[in-house]
This record gives sequence, C-alpha cells and structure tokens, in this order.
Amino acid sequence: VSSTSIHTVFARRLKAARLQAGLSQGALGIAAGIDESVAAVRINRYEQAVHFSDFATATNIARALNIPAAYFYCEGDDLALLVLEFHRADPIHRKAVMESFSNLSSTFNIDKQSGKLKFLLAN
Repeated sequence: VSSTSIHTVFARRLKAARLQAGLSQGALGIAAGIDESVAAVRINRYEQAVHFSDFATATNIARALNIPAAYFYCEGDDLALLVLEFHRADPIHRKAVMESFSNLSSTFNIDKQSGKLKFLLAN
C-alpha cells in the first residue's frame, strides 16, 4: 500500500467505524483524548485524509471505537474484516480460529533460500 493510499484507506475505515459506533466526530475525538476545542475538526481532517494521525492517536481512536488499531492499516478489506471479527469474537471462538489457522499453516512452508511460500502436499 502506498503512503497516499494508506491515508485514503485509514480515512474510509475511520469514518465507517465511527458511523457504525453512532458517534459524532466531536464525541469520538473527545473519547480518544483529543482536546475538546479541536476534536471534531481533527477527526474530520483524518476522515477527509487531509491529515494522517500518528500511531498513538490512531490507537486511542481505535480504543474509543472498541476496535483494534490494526483494522485501520490492513492492506485489503478482507483482512481488515478478519481482524475486526477476530477482535469481536469471544475467547472460545478466538481459540477455535487460531487452531484452524494452525492446522492450515502446517500445510505451508517458507523456503529459506527464496523466502517463497510453498504448499506441502499430504503424503
């Protein structure tokens, strides 16, 4: 993801998460610890991709929205959704997902010389 597109992706996901949470820009900014006098403007600038927040601010915003900060930075929407759903899952479902991925990853191997992912065929 280029630096330009990550700003656009961050902005789009921030706005979607804020609307899903039912918060105004000002309310989100204040909940994230941004000064009340500039909270709405700052969130607006982030949502318009005029400014890009640092990671600490993005983490505070994510906490206020009860989502993982990683959601803002995922390269694809499918991965972002997976991160979000995993975050929302209860511990039992998280464990089941991790076991499923563990089983899946045992069928793949990374070639140490080329660094490429290789699929291992079952014997």
